[in-house]
Amino acid sequence: MRTTMKHAFHSLFALFFVLLLLFSVGCSASTGGDEKTIPPNGTTENGQSAAQLGSPPAQPHASHTEDAPTSSSHSAESVPSLPTSATSVAAVGILNDSGVRLRSAPSTDSSIVTELSSGTVVAVFAQEDDWYKAGYDGQIGYIFSDLVTIHASTDSLSGYAMVMTDALHLRSSASMDGSVVTTVSQNTYLTLMGFENGWFHVSDGSHSGYVSGDYASPCATKPSAEDSEPSGSSGGDSSSSENPLPSGGTSSSGGGTSSGGTGSTSGQAIADLAYSFLGCPYVYGGTSPSGFDCSGFIMYVYQEFGYSLPHGTNGQLGCGTPVDRSDLQPGDMVFFFDSAFGSGPTTHGGIYLGGGDFIHASTNGREEVQIHNLNSDSYYRSVFTAARRLVG
Repeated sequence: MRTTMKHAFHSLFALFFVLLLLFSVGCSASTGGDEKTIPPNGTTENGQSAAQLGSPPAQPHASHTEDAPTSSSHSAESVPSLPTSATSVAAVGILNDSGVRLRSAPSTDSSIVTELSSGTVVAVFAQEDDWYKAGYDGQIGYIFSDLVTIHASTDSLSGYAMVMTDALHLRSSASMDGSVVTTVSQNTYLTLMGFENGWFHVSDGSHSGYVSGDYASPCATKPSAEDSEPSGSSGGDSSSSENPLPSGGTSSSGGGTSSGGTGSTSGQAIADLAYSFLGCPYVYGGTSPSGFDCSGFIMYVYQEFGYSLPHGTNGQLGCGTPVDRSDLQPGDMVFFFDSAFGSGPTTHGGIYLGGGDFIHASTNGREEVQIHNLNSDSYYRSVFTAARRLVG
């Protein structure tokens, strides 16, 4: 009997020890020990980030003049999807740092077009890797993406929008279906108020409405009254004697070439140079082989021969000597007017090559420098309005 009780006591003691051991293991598992498992998204189940659980804190973002910030500074707002290549404005960007560099190509090795300050508004066309293709003050370049907060639409913008075409409709809504409130001329500075669906919400002081982002360029300031060109609805009167002749132009009476041009220049040389840019891309406001608009193309070609022309076909129409269509020679400037694109006196221009052909930067069919014929192309035959000669 005594032996049986002894065995029972040992069995109870062993059972108690096993139960105690199991209880101890269970408690350890419930407390989790010294380590926590971080879910794949970098946050704990209670919402803490990995950084809050021991990673060093992020350093504050200091002002600088480099292309990339020390930390990402995108807004919490979702970034709109952008194409990799485009010539139309898809969004607006607001710079979130000072000394931001607008570069000629999407690389820190490319030349600096200009430096911009914090809060500056830019037009955004496309995204190439970590760079945005952007427009500012009539110039096109690239900005490192982390330095810009992108908005597909916004009701809060500051600064101005400079009109980049001869005559631009101010519409009642952000659409071609909006009624025309008024028409503003090239180099008019409109107050920026917002952006919607590719259109800037602006005011000219008397009217408010929307202008297409493809024909207006954001800028921070406008020139003083004595430096700016007068605004109006027609884009300027080319026959006015107050319109100064650019250096290199000839007087309307057929006088000699001024000091701006080279006396040995021939019209054929101008036509040949113009032809060499065939296929270069069309970019609104563009004035270089990386992108031309129609008047920027004419201006650039003549500039290579020492002639200084205004950026705008209405202004260019006031330069040189009038030429009859039947007397056109290579190198002459040719102008067109289509009421669907403005109030005149011109809405487009190019350079005559000979044989009825002219070359121009256009969006007609394809967005590039291209050639059409004044005689065989019924559209250009019908909208031809004038020609001017500076050389020959």
